[in-house]
Amino acid sequence: MKMKKTIFILILVILMPVRLFGQTIDPTVEVSREFDVKLGEIHKPEIPKNVADSLRSFNISFDYSIFNRPYSDLYEFSPYESAAIKPARDVRHPFSYLKVGAQFPLKPSAELYLQAVTKKGFYAGIYADHDSYWGEIPSAVGEYALDVRKMRNDFGANLKYAWKEGEVSFDAGALLSNYSGSRDAIKIMHDIRMADFAMNVKSADGSDNSVYYDINAAYITGFKSMTDTLKENNLALGAMVGTTFDVHRIYIDFDMSFSMYGGLRDHTAGILEISPIYEYNKGRFLAKFGAKFGNRFSIHKSQESRNEDGDNHSSTASSIFPVIDARFELAEQSLWIHTVVGGGHELNSFLGMARNMPLISPRTDLRFGSRPVDATLSLESVIKGRMAFNLMTSYTLFRDKLLFEPVMSDPEPFNVIATYRDFGRLSFGADALWKSGSIITGAEFRYNLYFSGERPEITQLPTITTNFFFVWNWRNRINAKVDCKYASAVSGDSFGTYTIPSIVDLGVTLDFSINRYFGVFLKGGNLLNRDNRYMPMHNSLPRNFGGGIYVKF
Repeated sequence: MKMKKTIFILILVILMPVRLFGQTIDPTVEVSREFDVKLGEIHKPEIPKNVADSLRSFNISFDYSIFNRPYSDLYEFSPYESAAIKPARDVRHPFSYLKVGAQFPLKPSAELYLQAVTKKGFYAGIYADHDSYWGEIPSAVGEYALDVRKMRNDFGANLKYAWKEGEVSFDAGALLSNYSGSRDAIKIMHDIRMADFAMNVKSADGSDNSVYYDINAAYITGFKSMTDTLKENNLALGAMVGTTFDVHRIYIDFDMSFSMYGGLRDHTAGILEISPIYEYNKGRFLAKFGAKFGNRFSIHKSQESRNEDGDNHSSTASSIFPVIDARFELAEQSLWIHTVVGGGHELNSFLGMARNMPLISPRTDLRFGSRPVDATLSLESVIKGRMAFNLMTSYTLFRDKLLFEPVMSDPEPFNVIATYRDFGRLSFGADALWKSGSIITGAEFRYNLYFSGERPEITQLPTITTNFFFVWNWRNRINAKVDCKYASAVSGDSFGTYTIPSIVDLGVTLDFSINRYFGVFLKGGNLLNRDNRYMPMHNSLPRNFGGGIYVKF
């Protein structure tokens, strides 16, 4: 009787969203500003239990969760992937602390985190981050320096309550960012204001024949101002419900994200995706199979709204994408072969671009993107709990892939415009990690081939990218980190011909804990003093050194 009830509930859940299937969600790439090495344990990789989350993207690449981007510029971002709206951040630290520092050239920073935890499962925390830079940066187009002022403030609060059967959490945050650059009479200001709110409710019962659920909601509002202003309100909803019996798991994902624009534009665009999934876990074989039914939609209040300043999310479509994630254990607890096949639509929200690309113009073209094919094959291994490696190859077919390019017609390329291309990418890669005692070191390598089938060929994306890090921890008293990032040169000519040389970014950090409550740190960035350009045709900081103090409560 209990089993019949479970099946009946699942049928209702599957049928309820069908009426809405004229709309759509966003599995775009999430980009973060801060990356710190995590001293996590090396362990057997597992297929995630696929907790649906419309606020995060579906990433088909294998990830050890310990290969992190090295130290970079204040506005660090991935110039090679599309941006997505980022919800309120997760709790990042298990204690309360204050961290204050500065670097030369003048780059002050501060970080505050306070939390309260009770024995009854209640948690509350608040955070505030400040980063800024006041000084000169070498011009990427001339033999002179630019006077740059940039500042970014993040702050917010987290609230969580957990009980035996589940948990509920609330997050709220805000971003205040401005960026100005000037040379003689040329001056431009980028001003970004954003606020986000998120909620999650999920069950903790994973026993056989029980119905489990995970429900997410997020709302982001904000604007970007230059000479023009573009406003956006984004609402994302996600839900997963399913049941487990023996070695089987059945569930359905529902994800929807849509953006409402004002100011320069007056339209609404969104993505809806529904994915019924079957998962099997027995012995050496773990797999999930299903399909993603995706639809993208747009509403324009006028023909001018549809056509002015580009596409404006006009290309609506419905598609079906496969969902396959299968892993087979070749050698007990040490070697696995893993294949993933997926795809999806991409909303390419303006606020998602602006959060990670402060130079993006409000007049940039806004389009849907998609990945009709997204497949990865990898060989994954963990050796004696000390070493891990991953050999992989992948192929992705992009439609209207978002690329960032500078406007070279301006005296200074302070404006970045979104462009979109159709192409395929074939990647080969290797990741490695070694951990022993107080030392952990790792590296990742990717070699990419691009096939556009048109002229010009894809040159805006790097052929080779590598990351390396080395961390030494002495008795939890001294923590030293060296990291280096490399990306091969790129070029383009969409808005004027440009070339961005290869990126080589070497950074070091040294932390010293004086006692349980107080410590100092030193850091150096861009030690090779390269003209690294994380934003197209805009140099990052020159060689810089600094330090500061931190206090734990």
